[in-house]
This record gives sequence, C-alpha cells and structure tokens, in this order.
Amino acid sequence: MQQDLNALVAEHPFARDLGFRTVALAPGHAEITVALKPEHANFIGGVDGALIMCLLDHASTYAGSSVGKNVVGAQCSLNTIHPPLFEGELSASARVVHDDRRTVITEAEITDSRDKLVARGSYLHFVVD
Repeated sequence: MQQDLNALVAEHPFARDLGFRTVALAPGHAEITVALKPEHANFIGGVDGALIMCLLDHASTYAGSSVGKNVVGAQCSLNTIHPPLFEGELSASARVVHDDRRTVITEAEITDSRDKLVARGSYLHFVVD
C-alpha cells in the first residue's frame, strides 16, 4: 500500500498544479511544502487562506491514508495562528492521532519560511472500502 500511495501522491494533478511537494510520507505521517508564488496571493496581497486550508487537507489526507486505508474527509478544523510571511515556502506536517476500523483522525501544523507557526488543524476521516 505504501508504494501505491507514494505513486498516487506523486501523480496527483491538483496538488502538482498548486506546486505542492511531498517531502516525507511514512506510516502515520506526511510532510508537504509549497513554494509561494504570486498566484497564491489573496486580493490584499497576503497568502490566500484557501491555499493554507488545501495544504492542511492534503497533508492530513496523505497521513491518514498512509496507515493503509482509503480515507475521505468528514470534518476539519483550522485555526490560523499568525499570518504567514509571503516569501519562501509554507510547510505542513500531519500525523495520525487516532486510527480504528471506521475513522482516522489527524492533526497538522503549517509553518512559514521563518519556521513560525501559521496554522494548526485537525481532520476526521471516514474509512471507505
């Protein structure tokens, strides 16, 4: 399953179009980065919140799937802690904190190029066959 997941992640067109790069993928853990580009800006010139949420979503789903299950998002929460610096990269790190037959729960953190905490979140995934 891990080899299949690595291949699926590498070929994920939506993540690739956003510029996401998976830097670590192991059972129960995923790390993703994105190099910030002008098209990632919101209308006032900051990092668009949709990019931050999408980064959390991908890291959490990859971590949830890395335990050998097919998962889909059921509920998520995102707390923005600090506006990110609009230079360099954003990095997301997610880990599985609960894994049973029907659900997987992950927690994730996003940091900016200063290694400053930008956001934290959690994700409830349903396991699907």
